Amino acid sequence: MTPIDIQYKTTKLIKKGEASLSSEFIDLTNWIEREYDVKVLNLVHDTIENTNQPRLRIILEYEDDAKKLSSLYGFGTSYQLEKSAPFIQLVTEKLIRSNTEKICIVITSFERAAKEEAIWAISKSEIETLHSEINIPELWKIHTEIFCTATFFLFTNEQVQQFSRNGMKEYFQQKYFELLKRHDEFEYYQKDEFSIELESKENFEKIYENSWFNFDRR
Repeated sequence: MTPIDIQYKTTKLIKKGEASLSSEFIDLTNWIEREYDVKVLNLVHDTIENTNQPRLRIILEYEDDAKKLSSLYGFGTSYQLEKSAPFIQLVTEKLIRSNTEKICIVITSFERAAKEEAIWAISKSEIETLHSEINIPELWKIHTEIFCTATFFLFTNEQVQQFSRNGMKEYFQQKYFELLKRHDEFEYYQKDEFSIELESKENFEKIYENSWFNFDRR
């Protein structure tokens, strides 16, 4: 799930209290939360394009909860839920119109997509302003990626090693964190869990052949 998906936009309205979970999913949601000690924001029942296979998207609020539930059942069919008969029974009751033996269960988190949305919201001009405010000649470029945090490029590998030791990485991290928090609508980013990366223009030219495409898909 990404910030442009309709499932995210719908779940965001629920999170903000501007919409409600469909009443047909209340019992199933309560059971999942009680059984697994997770916070469910939304359930979406649809079908997979081309195959028409029924699908249930379980949208939890927190990424840690999604990882926990995924570690138990993963992504795929309800056969992965064989050890949880009550789960299958409740899905059957709530999704009576579908063949639950072949239903695809997708587990994701709102938090992850909301964090991506905060990163996407940082404008090019804000990055340029941050670069100017830092005003350090060794800093070549601040690069933001679609699905993760920022990379601060210095010119040489030697500078990367130096800035990793002298506290400058932490300084960069603090400055970028302050910028990011302006767009962190739901306060999911925590300072002690946040980090940026250091890289060099030297490596960008030699290893990634001056290609942002190559760098971003590393």
